[in-house]
Parts: sequence; structure tokens; C-alpha cells
Amino acid sequence: MSTFPYTIECLPGDVNVWGDLLSRWGSTPPAPPVSHVRKLVHVVSPLQRADFEWPTAASILAAQTSAIEEGESTPTGVVWNEEESFHMDEKGRIWIPDSAVDLQQGLCVIAYQGPAGHRRIAATTQTEFDKFVWKSLAQDVDTFVRACLQCLQVDEKYKRASPA
Repeated sequence: MSTFPYTIECLPGDVNVWGDLLSRWGSTPPAPPVSHVRKLVHVVSPLQRADFEWPTAASILAAQTSAIEEGESTPTGVVWNEEESFHMDEKGRIWIPDSAVDLQQGLCVIAYQGPAGHRRIAATTQTEFDKFVWKSLAQDVDTFVRACLQCLQVDEKYKRASPA
């Protein structure tokens, strides 16, 4: 720049129409605003509830007994296994009553954390299917894993593009 003759002058804003035009020339129109939806979550995790209890053999048996006493019928192929002391299907999976939602959620927590923690839907579902059976198991696991706040924050496929 030192080889060219030039003079620096300060122009007031209302006179400086060319400078203003050139500074805006390549501007793209602003992106439309993204609307955000907030969901009020009363309890972030069932683990935070004061009455939360990890699933035990006794709680599973109590849920089975209670469901049968209240008139819930066992699914086809689920029978009492004397050796294991549970109602089980022909594949040796423990039946969890559909009415035992808290128990199902506790089992989802255990299967989802697993040895590696924050496992994917397929791995969590397979872990549940290996040991337990209930009517909406696959759908419940899918909903549970997709609602993980940590994974929503970290997982690339759920992230939105940040504004540039």
C-alpha cells in the first residue's frame, strides 16, 4: 500500500453512501428465527425420587403377584417357573407386568447404563429382550433412550446446526 498515493479522510455517515453500500454488498439475508419448544420436566430422573427403589428379585415377584391378583393375565407362553420362582416365557425371560411401569423404567435404567453407559437403542433393547419380556418393551426402551438428556446434548445426529 505504501507504493500508492492515498489520502485518508473521515466522512460523516450521511455523506458516506459508497462505503455503506460496499460494506453491505455481500450480505446474505438473515436466517429466519428458529422457534424453540420447552418441555417442563418435573422429575429429571426417576433416580431422584425419594421413593425410588432399584429393581430386585423380590420387587419383580411382588409386581407379578400383584398384577395377577388384580386380574392381569399373563401373556401367551408365560408360565410359572418353579426353579426360578418367576413367571417366565418359553425362552427363559422374566415376565414384567404391563401395569408395573416403575419396575419397567428401573430395568430400562439398568440396561441403558450397562458396562459402557449411555448405550444405544439397539444394545439396550437387546439387553432387555435377553432377560425380560413385556408387551411394549421395544417402544419403551426407544422412548427411554431418546429422552436421555445427556445423549441429546452430546449426540451428533440429534444436534441442530448452530447459527453462523
